Amino acid sequence: MKGVLLLTILYFIFLFSCVAQNKLIVSGSLIDSLNSTKIPSGIISVTISRSESVKDSVRIILKSNNEGRFNFEVDKFCHLSIKTAVSGYKSCNLNFIAMSDTTLSLVILKNSNQLGEVKIISNLKNQFKLIAGGLSIEPDLKTISPSSFVLNYLKYVPGVTISSQGNISFSGQSLKLYVNGQLISLSGAELISYLQQMAVGDLSSVDILTEPGASFDASGSALINLHTKKFGTFGIQDVVAVGLTTHDKAYLNNSILFTKSNLKLSVNLLYNHSNFSENDYFEINSKDEPSLNSSQTVNYPETPQNSLSLSSGIDFRLRKNIQVGVYTSNSMVHGNYPYNYQLEKSIGSNNILSNKFMRSNRYIQNGYFQVDMKKGVFKIDFSNTYLKDNNITTNNLIIPDSSNTLKVADNINASKTNVFFVNINQGWNFIDKWKSNIGIKYSNNNLSNTFATSENPSTKGLTDYSENILAGFFESTYSMSKYLGIQGGLRIENTSANLKSIGDMPYEYKKSYINLFPSLGLFFKSKSGLNLSLYYTSHIDRPNYNQYIPFPESLNAGSISYNVGSNSLNPSRTNAVGIKLQKNFKNNFSFISNFSRSLINSPILTLPFLINSSIVNAPINVAQAQIYTFQFILSKRWKSLSLTFIPKFSRRYLNNSTITYMNQSVDVGLAGSNYFSINSNINFTLFKNFNNAIAFSYGTKQYSPFGYTRGMGAMSYNINKSFVKDRLNISLDYSEPFNWLKNYDFQSVSGVKYTSIIKNEMRMLYLSCSFRIGNVKATKTETYDYDSDSRVKDDRK
Repeated sequence: MKGVLLLTILYFIFLFSCVAQNKLIVSGSLIDSLNSTKIPSGIISVTISRSESVKDSVRIILKSNNEGRFNFEVDKFCHLSIKTAVSGYKSCNLNFIAMSDTTLSLVILKNSNQLGEVKIISNLKNQFKLIAGGLSIEPDLKTISPSSFVLNYLKYVPGVTISSQGNISFSGQSLKLYVNGQLISLSGAELISYLQQMAVGDLSSVDILTEPGASFDASGSALINLHTKKFGTFGIQDVVAVGLTTHDKAYLNNSILFTKSNLKLSVNLLYNHSNFSENDYFEINSKDEPSLNSSQTVNYPETPQNSLSLSSGIDFRLRKNIQVGVYTSNSMVHGNYPYNYQLEKSIGSNNILSNKFMRSNRYIQNGYFQVDMKKGVFKIDFSNTYLKDNNITTNNLIIPDSSNTLKVADNINASKTNVFFVNINQGWNFIDKWKSNIGIKYSNNNLSNTFATSENPSTKGLTDYSENILAGFFESTYSMSKYLGIQGGLRIENTSANLKSIGDMPYEYKKSYINLFPSLGLFFKSKSGLNLSLYYTSHIDRPNYNQYIPFPESLNAGSISYNVGSNSLNPSRTNAVGIKLQKNFKNNFSFISNFSRSLINSPILTLPFLINSSIVNAPINVAQAQIYTFQFILSKRWKSLSLTFIPKFSRRYLNNSTITYMNQSVDVGLAGSNYFSINSNINFTLFKNFNNAIAFSYGTKQYSPFGYTRGMGAMSYNINKSFVKDRLNISLDYSEPFNWLKNYDFQSVSGVKYTSIIKNEMRMLYLSCSFRIGNVKATKTETYDYDSDSRVKDDRK
């Protein structure tokens, strides 16, 4: 508590001097379109504004040097309007938002020719840049076609992996998904479907925030934020994509986009056909109690699963400074899985033939209202996600030497989940060096679950769970000089959780608590280009619905291991400090290092307990834990090749303590466990525009207080080629999981050893094809009148 108070005091000390964003470098050259020579003494007019409104704009006039080059500094996210004025040449116009250090090649034509082309080349495409709270990367659309979708692109972002279960991670750290700062409350197959409906061409940048600031939710330690383009283009296009994979998987995707000046309309229809396949093996061995010796095997054959998703959206600019956007998405998933369940015990064996029927519906409505003011931005975000799942599992016991079967039990489960939030945010730009952000957010998570236990189908229950969070935050950045900046933030959250179960197993639980989450960062930049940042951040991990319920809602008949919750759980609090370094070298080599120390109070671990001849896995608050992490990001670019290498090492400690659950006590502790992971990406071009991308990831064995999880990894390879003026794109993906037959957890507690082996990843070959009808182009701007600009009178002479 004293530490929190001290940090809060420090926060208010720095409150009115909290980083300025690092200055970005925009450089470029003027090029003659006929002979590709550089044009010296050309005039470049640059209009800089904080928003698309011209009321607060500033204009500067530049002249290209003897080598035809020019450069200037600008703040991140500024709107730039660049116009050339060279005697004897047509003017060239360009509008864009400064997202990273950028190089411009302005190819201009003689007066006798038509308007020249503009090429934007970012030195940091597919390379990370250090930003407040994490890293930023600009998409490289050479690797993945602009007609492709975000799901395909993220697979080849250095360090990012997406599992078949819909889990996104960066260098082994789980990430929550945000789009334009708005949380997407989806997981699993629903999240994969959502990413498969977003076009890569709409991405402007991708931020990976491992230390998010006060403006983001305090729950969870890391996130990925996708920034999309809204205006600045015109045209209509229709992208039709088809994909086929081994194991009888396929998809059909049709994405339509219409945009014109102040309007953007999008519609997407996605059909997915996939096969669900999984093999689980679980074994218990005990020398002291042989009666516990048993094993169970669950085998899901490859079974079809079909889903249909429809999404649409509209962005509209009412005035130059007012924007409104509304989006909706609906999906349906249907599957019917027959599977075999074998249970072997020392006293006999059972073979159970089961069938699982599943139907899921998902509805999402979200949107925003934004007003660009002279000295800031006012924005309201809202989102409502509704999920409805129905599952029925029928178990039939196969009797040996008999053609008859015995119906053992039914598992009936119907759940409804509704997640709603509204976020109100006000930002101010008091001066160029001082920016502040204040806001409030209300979120509500409701879950209603109807279930029947497998041992007694007539025993039914209804569980209602609700979690309400009211949050307020303030964040401020201040640039004290060109080389020094400070950022500070404070977030306060009031959480109220209520769990109530009625029926044959009545139960009620309520909990309410308030937390403060301060954050602080110092940023330094040397004249040599070395960036240094020191940071402090904090976050919370709250128990979820399944961790609160003190009884199993669903398990297979005769199961020897099952999961339960605990009504005594408390949220876990993490405080982290760290230091980051970044250096970009002239030869397109980039270096980033990060060292951090995390202190976790009351971490939640799921621990095994031997109760009534069964293994009960229950979540428990354990003693304090510490994690030391050291990470490198090395990136190098050549003309047609880029390489990124991300090694990560961590050492983990868990203070010794004695944990008691249902009158059983176990000693828990971890003296020091090492973990090492490697992520690497190689992007290169072969022959004539055959673009290739290779992604590799591997993590070593991870230790827990009672055992370990075997290390695992994966390799992916993509090759794609565009035809017919980039309208037709053909892509081939190959993925290979490592240790796919040997991924297992080993545990040993109370004299009982048990091992679980899961095979849920498989070797995949994936062929996809997309065709684009129509085109979307950058908005044209008015012609710059060189002859009437009095400020360049001397240059005209």
